[in-house]
Amino acid sequence: MNDIKRKILAIFMLVAMITGTNIGAIVQVAAEAPSAARLNFGLSDTVESYNYDGSAHPVRGINSNPSVALPYSAWVDETIGGIQYSVNGIDGWQREPITSTGETSLTNSGTYYVNYRVFVRVKMIPNSSNWADSITGSKTITINPKNLSVTATPGQSKELGKSDPVFEYSFDGLVEGDTFTGALERDSGYLINDYEIRQGDLSAGTNYTISFTGSTFAINPTANLLAFYEALVATPAPDDIKDFADVDKVVDLTREFEILSDIEKEQARFTFPNVDEHIDEVQKAAGVVNHNIAAGSVDGVDLPWNYRLMVEDGTTHADYGNLAVKLASRNLIRAHNIYLFDVLNETEVQPDSAVKVVLNDVDLVGEVNPILHHYHGDALRVVDGAIFDSENKTLTFETDSFSLFSISVDLSAKAPVIPAIPSTPSGVVEPKVPALETVKKLPVTGTTKALPATNETSSQLLLALGLFAFVSIGFVFRKRVIE
Repeated sequence: MNDIKRKILAIFMLVAMITGTNIGAIVQVAAEAPSAARLNFGLSDTVESYNYDGSAHPVRGINSNPSVALPYSAWVDETIGGIQYSVNGIDGWQREPITSTGETSLTNSGTYYVNYRVFVRVKMIPNSSNWADSITGSKTITINPKNLSVTATPGQSKELGKSDPVFEYSFDGLVEGDTFTGALERDSGYLINDYEIRQGDLSAGTNYTISFTGSTFAINPTANLLAFYEALVATPAPDDIKDFADVDKVVDLTREFEILSDIEKEQARFTFPNVDEHIDEVQKAAGVVNHNIAAGSVDGVDLPWNYRLMVEDGTTHADYGNLAVKLASRNLIRAHNIYLFDVLNETEVQPDSAVKVVLNDVDLVGEVNPILHHYHGDALRVVDGAIFDSENKTLTFETDSFSLFSISVDLSAKAPVIPAIPSTPSGVVEPKVPALETVKKLPVTGTTKALPATNETSSQLLLALGLFAFVSIGFVFRKRVIE
């Protein structure tokens, strides 16, 4: 080859010497580029727009190696051809050098502006090169996002106060190998209601257009809240609470409300705005029933509504035997086991401070020196200030603790001695004296009230009758002597 080149150069020099032509001009003519019409190239993909399907779509030239016809082929030392592409992607221009195969591919959705250049480089003489020709062009190719349908699963729910679950959904149209990011979301709110489920930030990327169908998410009441609602409906109005059965319904209502969590109570107050006031009113009404029973009543400052006065037969109390022993010098006529019972917590309790107690149906008429004792902790003490009302049949006292109470009379109290009546003189007729039983039944005249028929008053009456009889006999005897 070098020999041929030297021969060609020698010919050029010879021609120059013969014709007087400059050799540089001859080289310039030989290096002129071939006509552009000699290049043959185009894009094989004629589709302007199609949908994303996850596949790579090649874009290639018809001729991977463009052909060129040079007019001075005998003088060409080397010809190099190739193709270059530049692709305008989503993130801007992306230079994608193309190999000798002249091929590139497009996969993801977007609009692509494919610019290409076909070139031929011709080396005319050693150490000298020039572009013989090049062809440029462009084409717009659009890959559309694929439609992807997503449907929120219906019927999703939770209990009040629980954490939200991950919202479930179904889908159709996702290419195998592609995945979702993000999650569905719902409208804000934490109380009982139905909330709309929305797409949120759920996405499968820019290759998809999601068609979303929403649903609702329900927050439902808890079992505790439902039980409270039932108790609330079952509880009578404050004015209709009359007996222990009604009080028991207030107790149930109070218990159901107390076990509610903070958010359950908030829900109850949202559903029933005046629920706290209502509970307070029915508790006060229940307290009136608890503090006033058939056997008596109890009254104290801030005495809880759920403390019920209990008055039972004291002879069944475990300490009754010890009480009777300690009252050996007195006649134990009545014993009461009196205590407070917390109906809410079902236990016996003691008052926080002294309370006033009134016992009903205490029949003390005819008893001498009735005294109220309190037996508590193996200690017996007199209850000072106890008031016995025989007319109203009540016993009123104050105490700061409850256990066994007793009513007794003093056995050492003796009836007064009645003086002896003198004997009747002979010959004097003894007047008839009404019997004592008859005297007790005689009507009382004037404004003096009848005294209770106690042992002491009976003795005084006998003494008065005896003196009356003695004076009457003496008067009759004196009158007869005078006559």
